[in-house]
Amino acid sequence: MTLYSDTISVLHVDDDQPFCDMVATFLERNDPQLAVRTTTSPVDGLEILAERDIDCVVSDYDMPECNGIEFLERVRADHPELPFILYTGKGSEEIASEAISAGVTDYLQKGGGSGQYAVLTNRIQNAVEQYQTRQSARATKEKFARIVEKTDEVLYMFSADWTELLFMNSAYEDEWGGSIRKISDDPMAFLEHIQPADRDRVRSFMETLSGGDRDDIEYRIVLEEGTRRWMREEATPIIDSDGDVSRIVGTIRDITAHKEREEQLRSSKARLEALFENSPDLIGIHDAEGRLRDVNRRFCDELGYEPEELVGKAVWDLDTTVEPSEARAFWTDLPTNSPRRFEGVLERKDGSTFPVEIHLTRLNLDGEDRFVAMDREITERKQREEDLVRQNERLNRFASAVSHDLRNPLQIAQGRLTVLRSEVESEQLDDIDHALHRMETLTDDLLTLARQGSSAISAEPVELAPLVERCWSAVETAAGTLIVETDRTVSADEDRLRQLFENLFANAVEHGGRDVTVTVGQTETGFFVADDGPGIPSAHRDDVFEPGYSTATDGTGFGLRIVEQVVQAHDWEISLADGPAGGALFEISNVESVDESDRA
Repeated sequence: MTLYSDTISVLHVDDDQPFCDMVATFLERNDPQLAVRTTTSPVDGLEILAERDIDCVVSDYDMPECNGIEFLERVRADHPELPFILYTGKGSEEIASEAISAGVTDYLQKGGGSGQYAVLTNRIQNAVEQYQTRQSARATKEKFARIVEKTDEVLYMFSADWTELLFMNSAYEDEWGGSIRKISDDPMAFLEHIQPADRDRVRSFMETLSGGDRDDIEYRIVLEEGTRRWMREEATPIIDSDGDVSRIVGTIRDITAHKEREEQLRSSKARLEALFENSPDLIGIHDAEGRLRDVNRRFCDELGYEPEELVGKAVWDLDTTVEPSEARAFWTDLPTNSPRRFEGVLERKDGSTFPVEIHLTRLNLDGEDRFVAMDREITERKQREEDLVRQNERLNRFASAVSHDLRNPLQIAQGRLTVLRSEVESEQLDDIDHALHRMETLTDDLLTLARQGSSAISAEPVELAPLVERCWSAVETAAGTLIVETDRTVSADEDRLRQLFENLFANAVEHGGRDVTVTVGQTETGFFVADDGPGIPSAHRDDVFEPGYSTATDGTGFGLRIVEQVVQAHDWEISLADGPAGGALFEISNVESVDESDRA
C-alpha cells in the first residue's frame, strides 16, 4: 500500500493485452497520479501483489485461468480491504450479486467510447481515497491505543451525567486496583475507592463538569490493602453544536510522591524556622551587596537592636574588622554551598564590642544570591587563648633558661670525659658517655615538648612523599627500609610535620630494630605510618602518648607525646592499631588535602 504517496499504483488484469494497454493509456492520461501495471494472467497478478505495493486492482471477469470472482476471492485471502474493481464486458445481475458477496469494491461494465475510462478513473480515485482514509484512521486509532496503554495516567470519557462510561484505559486498574468492567456496569463505582472525607468534594467536582465548566481536583484514594495515594484529576466537558455538554473527558495521575515531597519541605521549613529563631547563634541573612535581609531574635538581643533597625545595615556597619571593598570582593569570590570560617568583632548598639567566630555560606535562593552568616560569641575562648599565649611565653622563657643551665654543665662534662679518655682506660667511661648522651636527648625532647605549644601553626601545602624521604634520611635508620605509598599533598606546618615523622621513625627503629621496615601511606581522610616491629599491646595503647612513658631502656618517653602535640595543633586525630605486618600502625585522620589545581 502506498499510503500518503503522490502516486496511485493500479494493477489491471485482462486476458486481452491490447485492451489492457489502451486502458492504461487513458487512465494515466486522465490522471497523471495513476501508474498502471498490466497483466493478462490472474496468476501473474497474484505474484505482482505479493511483490509490489498496489493501491487498486481492476480485473476483467471472463478469463481462461479463472474468472474475475475467483480472482477476487484469492486476492481477498491476503488483502481483505484492498480496492478491487470488477471491470467486465460480460455483465449480469447474477455476476454483480456474486461479486458483491465476494467483497468487490466496485462493479463497472465495459462500454463503447472513451467516456468509460473517465468513469473508471473516477471510480479508482474514490476507492483508493476511501481505502486510504480507513487505513489512516486505523493507524491513528492504533497509535492512540498504544499511547493510552503506555501512560501511567488514567484516561477516561463519561457521558455528560456520568451515567455511562464511554472509555477508560487499563491504567485505572493498575493505579486504583479497581475493575473497568465494574465501572462499565456501575459508573459511580469508582467513588468507593475515594477516601470518605474527600467524596463530597469529588461529587461537587463532577457537578461542575456536568454544568459545562472545566475543573481540577486533588483527593486521596484507598486501595484494598489499605494503602493510601494522592490523585490529581483534570477534566473538561465537551460541548456539542447546541451548546449542551455531550460528554466529559479527563485524566487522573498519581501525585503521592509530589505530596510527600511537599510535606517534607513543609517539615524542613518548619524545622529551619525553629532553628533560625531558637538558635543560640546569631544568624543573619545578607544579600549580594552585604546588607542584612533577615536576622533571628538572638542577633537582635545580643546587639541591642530591633529587627527593623538591623535590616538594611551592611556587614561593615556591625563588624569592626571588615572593610567594605574587601567584603564585597570576598563575597563575590565565595563559591556556592562552600562554607567558610573566620573571626570578626561585632559592635553593639551601645558601642561595646565582642569577638565572634563566623560561619558564612553562599546559597542560591529562587535565583538570588544570599549569604547566611552564623556568628558565635567567643569571648571566653579568646581570653583562654590569650592566657595560653602568655603561659606559653613564660614556658618558653623557662625552657630557654633551663636549656642554658643544663647544656653548659653537659658540655663541660662531655669535654672532661674527652680529656679523661686520653688519660685513662676504663669500662666506666662508656657508661658515663651513654648517661651524658641520654641527658642531652632528654633535654632536647623536653625543650621540643615545651615549645610545641608556644609556636603557632603556619599551614601551607606540603607534599608528603619528598618530606617523608627527607625525614627518613635525618633519622639513624641503619639497615631499615622505607616504603612510601602516597602522592598526597596536605595543608600543614612543614616544620612540625617533619617533627612528627622523625619521631615516629625513631620510635619504629627504637622498638622494631635497626632492620625495621616502615610504610607511609594514605587513607581516605589522612595518612598512616606502620612498621613490622613487635607492635604495641592493646593494654598499653592508652599510655604511649603520656609524657615519660617508654618501654625501651634508652627511650625518653617524650617522642610520641610530641607526635600527639603536633596532631592536636593541626586539629587532626591520631589512633593506634595493629599494622598489616604485625607491628604498630599510627593513623592520622581529619587531614585537609590540597588539590593541585587549587595550588595553581
